[in-house]
Amino acid sequence: MHTQAQVTDRYRVVPRTLVFVRHGERLLLQRRCASAPVWAGLFNGVGGHVERGEDIVAAAAREVREETGLHVDGLRLVGVLHATDADGPDGVLVFVFTATAGTDVVEASAEGELAWVDPAAAPGLPLVPDLPTLLPLLRAESGAEVFVARTTPDGGVLAPAAPGGSSDGLSGSTAPT
Repeated sequence: MHTQAQVTDRYRVVPRTLVFVRHGERLLLQRRCASAPVWAGLFNGVGGHVERGEDIVAAAAREVREETGLHVDGLRLVGVLHATDADGPDGVLVFVFTATAGTDVVEASAEGELAWVDPAAAPGLPLVPDLPTLLPLLRAESGAEVFVARTTPDGGVLAPAAPGGSSDGLSGSTAPT
């Protein structure tokens, strides 16, 4: 049996979703507003916290609706990121999805500016630190294995896990094939 002190001292993670929506050949990215507490002015997919009692697929769909007005099809889990914070006791477990939208008409939200971009042009945009490494992993074909990766607090470098669950620690590496 665990004491209360043992339970509260355990490392915890906050579940979040991150969704990359496509319409045709374009990818929807969100440029975080200037007042955002993290990644202000940088582009990322859309997403947010998983609410208590909510499953991750429902959370992903809800976040896309709230931040874009879109009702998406084909939500597919493509990866799981474990983000650690050197300054905090908790980490974040990010469930990464892809989806398709039947329209490119989006509704503005307070979260930030929405932009449909050519995926090939995305690396030229101001992106959150791990997105240049993450974007190629989204291209996995349907039925491909879900990638598992971690980000590190020293710059947000993405380090995809190697077979067997250990990380090679290399930035810019790709998921095992």
